[in-house]
Amino acid sequence: MLLAALKLQLAALVTVAGIDTADIRSPGVKTALETLDKATKEITQGKGGDINQASAEAVKAINDLAAKDGEDGADASYCLARWAGLGVLGQQFSIQQVLNTYEKAAKGGNVPAMAELGGILLQNFPQDTDKVKRAVELVQAAEKKDNAAARRLLAQLTLSGVPAAGVNQDTKAALSLFEQGSKANDGQSTYSLAQIYAKGLQSQGADGTTKEELKADEAKAKSYLEQAAAQEFAPAMNDLATLLFVGEGQDGKGKDPKKGFDMFNKAAEKGSAAAHRLLGQIYENGLGDQPRNLDKALEHYLTAARANDGAAQLWMGNASQTGYVKDSAKDKKDVKDIKPDDIAVAPSPAAALQWYRLAAQNNIPQALYFVGVFYETGTVVDKDLNKAFALVQRAAQQGVPAAGYRLATYYQQGAGVGQDVVAAGAWYERAAKAGLPQAKLVYGAMLENGVGMEQNIAAAAAQYGEAADAGLPQAMVNLAQIYERGGGSLPKNLGKAWLYAALAVDASNGNEDAKKYRDKLEGELSKDKTAFAQAKKDYEDKKAKMTSGGAAAPAPAASSTESSSKSKKGTK
Repeated sequence: MLLAALKLQLAALVTVAGIDTADIRSPGVKTALETLDKATKEITQGKGGDINQASAEAVKAINDLAAKDGEDGADASYCLARWAGLGVLGQQFSIQQVLNTYEKAAKGGNVPAMAELGGILLQNFPQDTDKVKRAVELVQAAEKKDNAAARRLLAQLTLSGVPAAGVNQDTKAALSLFEQGSKANDGQSTYSLAQIYAKGLQSQGADGTTKEELKADEAKAKSYLEQAAAQEFAPAMNDLATLLFVGEGQDGKGKDPKKGFDMFNKAAEKGSAAAHRLLGQIYENGLGDQPRNLDKALEHYLTAARANDGAAQLWMGNASQTGYVKDSAKDKKDVKDIKPDDIAVAPSPAAALQWYRLAAQNNIPQALYFVGVFYETGTVVDKDLNKAFALVQRAAQQGVPAAGYRLATYYQQGAGVGQDVVAAGAWYERAAKAGLPQAKLVYGAMLENGVGMEQNIAAAAAQYGEAADAGLPQAMVNLAQIYERGGGSLPKNLGKAWLYAALAVDASNGNEDAKKYRDKLEGELSKDKTAFAQAKKDYEDKKAKMTSGGAAAPAPAASSTESSSKSKKGTK
């Protein structure tokens, strides 16, 4: 299994929910959690077992204990409230149900419940004065009982101030709380100090002026980062490892790839999904002192993905979509030479979709786009253009150029949405500005023909030129046609027309239509020997520049929804 039901099964509840058994007083609750944790680790390590059975037994035990009074009821209610809040119980809970369960736990003396309930109230009811006051009281009570999370939250509240609850903004007091946490070996508090000193603190007065509350101090920031890493706080370990791996500044000061690599490994051993993903990148690309090792890369990416790292889940989706060959077979050039034993990840659209969905749940924009394409094409799932549009739109709004281009095609064709050439043009323009060559081609065609926007031949030529530099033959032909006849502020120029037609022949591997068009232009241009000689020289210079990397390499063939048929004629 791909652990695709991470949010429905309780496969790693103790880890995912972050419940520390040291905070649990009830022997029964502690036993249930430790039993589930042990079963989960054995199952994920391939030692056998049934995760569904282990999960069901844990939930039943916790539910039974939650019905009791005292420590049993309070600690069990805390577990249920946390799990329900994270949506891992496989059923829907209203915010009020979660709050009520947290209240029972807090009133029963469960300290983490006090801190977390306070945080939830602040997040969900910031305008409700009574709830804000109750939240701050809970946080303060938990902090007095030495709860690290409550101390950090109280420090944050003190940094910003909560006038409604009588908490004044006090930078010195906030830093003192973080320092207390740091001295108590709370790596997260130490990491917060590192972040604060890295940027400094400013406040804004009622008159709009900015006041510097604390100056940035790079030396202190790095010292706290190193301390947080020594306290084995995973994000700090990852930040420090990255700093060591690539060095500081443009000159790479302090660069030590070996130390950075060792730090990544330590963070991974502590269960950091991000560290596993970064190790995957190191092995995949052979970074630092590490040789390229695809088998180890896959191992780390898979571990990170199973630990709910969205970027790793996206990577696994891509690997499942195309297949992933073992390191031992990486030199096999011919697909026919690859045997079943050479495949580390078999191509599977169904598996790819599962990983993409998980990554989408973790707000990875590219994953939203890929899931949308599955619905557009009806691969694995039933074809649904409305769902495709909604998903691709979300990805486009989050800046995925390919999604912006595809969204434009939906508006252009009226797929999953009402046809709207103006909206199509706006999204083509956005994708073109993001550097997508195919978008430059189509946007140029809309500008040339005045479809959904005012006609602008010069702007169209500029778009075609950029797409041509990226290697698109159709853009070269379109640009040649503009120079052949002239238009707008651009005068007729047969030399440039022939140049781009000749380049189109090269880029299209000798397409017959492109050849005929080039030869036609050549027949006209050759009448002026001087102009023809200059055009041939310009052609050789342009071709050399494109070959040497002065322009982008030719783009791969577009999919059926991204074909050059959407050039000039396709936008009408």
